[in-house]
Amino acid sequence: MSYFAPHPSYCISPEAGNHVREFRDMVKALHKAGIEVILDVVFNHTDEGNHQGPVFSFKGIDNSNYYYLSPLDRRYYYDYTGCGNTFNCNHPIGGKIHCRMPEVLGQGNACGRFSFRRSLSAVSWRGWSADAVSACIMADRTG
Repeated sequence: MSYFAPHPSYCISPEAGNHVREFRDMVKALHKAGIEVILDVVFNHTDEGNHQGPVFSFKGIDNSNYYYLSPLDRRYYYDYTGCGNTFNCNHPIGGKIHCRMPEVLGQGNACGRFSFRRSLSAVSWRGWSADAVSACIMADRTG
């Protein structure tokens, strides 16, 4: 799990380890051809899946704070994303990851200049009990 690693299948030679260089070169070539690049960023779930999924990162660090879990049985995840879990942006660190990461992505990173959109961002704006809340409340809590 890495927020800054282009998917290997996007590479010409994934075994060479040139993922970022190849992605950056692709962005440059598309811009040169007059094509805008929009990066679809996903911070509302991780590849750790549900209760049957692997443990790569957040599950092992602090599962109950980084994910929305069912209050009836904390082994099970709320899944508003269709991917097995929903990242808890109300956790102080989780909120900073979700709210600040686009700033990092937008400030001339190693992959070249591009626009981005937050995929399924509405599922991230949930209260501690996973109820939908106002994005303004979330911004105040994490700012």
